[in-house]
Amino acid sequence: MTTATLVRQSSSGTTRNSSATMSDMVLVRWQRPQRGRLKCNVDASFSDSLNITGIGICVHDDEGTFVLAKIVSISPMCSIVVGEALGLFHALQ
Repeated sequence: MTTATLVRQSSSGTTRNSSATMSDMVLVRWQRPQRGRLKCNVDASFSDSLNITGIGICVHDDEGTFVLAKIVSISPMCSIVVGEALGLFHALQ
């Protein structure tokens, strides 16, 4: 699988940021899990205009084959930390 995500590096670690310039970006490729395991990717998005937090969850197997996905909308919009934590919570459910 060749899915890749652009991320901006900061002094506190690597954080996603769509407003960063290309010179601030590094390419992070999706890595498959160990044989017989699944990998769950979770992300949150935030809309000021709609006052909603969106959560996306996607599960792949060890060959990169799609297994399942789920989306969740939360209103009112929450903070980034809470949105990401709620994404993990919904993924575990």
